[in-house]
Amino acid sequence: MMRIFLMGFYEDEEKEENQPSVLLQDIIGHWAEGDIRALVQRGVIRGYEDMTFRPE
Repeated sequence: MMRIFLMGFYEDEEKEENQPSVLLQDIIGHWAEGDIRALVQRGVIRGYEDMTFRPE
């Protein structure tokens, strides 16, 4: 079993506002859209070169 710990994930929300927006076309309306955007902005994950994330 693998466990992933993200420490300080929701800290510094003000800093996120100053970051460029995440332009992933296929996450709009997805139940995890906010979390995906936050993780991409922090550099933890990233989408594909065609500007998709393919969350399903």
